[in-house]
Amino acid sequence: MRYKMNACHDGAIPAEIMTVSDREMNNFMLVTRNGDEQLEYLTYTDFFEKEGRKVQIIDGVFAGVEGEIKRIKKDRCVVVTIKGITAVAMQVPFSQLKFI
Repeated sequence: MRYKMNACHDGAIPAEIMTVSDREMNNFMLVTRNGDEQLEYLTYTDFFEKEGRKVQIIDGVFAGVEGEIKRIKKDRCVVVTIKGITAVAMQVPFSQLKFI
């Protein structure tokens, strides 16, 4: 998928084209398709550039999703990111996670 950022209609500012990998898009769609009220949608900021520990969810509704453990409002959450665009955070029991 390609996403056009910062485009100006008169062409004064050239558009920045961002490409979203299939893996990122699939992870994001797996998480968000359920419309779970437990999800917290986040605006992409420099905070998400900081590395978190990579995990894969191995059980439950989100089995197969890969993300990173990050601290959001003092809670440890699994964050699934579309780099440079958006992210979603969810709380997942550690028993359902595998570090990768």
